[in-house]
Amino acid sequence: MRKEHGNKGRKLSEETKRKISEAQKGRKNYWMIGDKNPAKRLEVRKKISKAKKGKKRPDMVGYKNPAKKPEVREKISEALKGINHVRENNPSWKENWNNLSIQQKHNRMRYVIHKTDYCWICKKKIKKLHLANKDHRYRNCLEDWYWICPKCHKIYDINYNNKNYHLYNKI
Repeated sequence: MRKEHGNKGRKLSEETKRKISEAQKGRKNYWMIGDKNPAKRLEVRKKISKAKKGKKRPDMVGYKNPAKKPEVREKISEALKGINHVRENNPSWKENWNNLSIQQKHNRMRYVIHKTDYCWICKKKIKKLHLANKDHRYRNCLEDWYWICPKCHKIYDINYNNKNYHLYNKI
């Protein structure tokens, strides 16, 4: 069991705060203690700062990753020209529906099922719709998927997880 800090939750009086402040005055920060590291000396820090001024940091530009260098990106771009990496042509495409995660199944069905402009359950016209699976079995069958509004999706998932009843008879 982890022991809590001794002063956790305590209210300190103004006098106690003043005493703590007095005790800390003139004390160096813990990261500046010790003289073995020359970078802690003021003149060395100023010299380092002057040397770095105006230079771009390679880790901020992305040059630690060779694929981000302009010449490498150009080679990659040339190699991929004319290749369509959508759906079956994508190297990451999985043929077997059962090997896909739930999110991947949703993404694949978004390409196949035409998005409507109304919720399938409440029939309200709404811009933001979720693609939902009717029975949560996630089969590769178009009749098992439909577009519903976020509110109905939440209610449907709660009802399905409780397994008490379904939201409407048509589901």
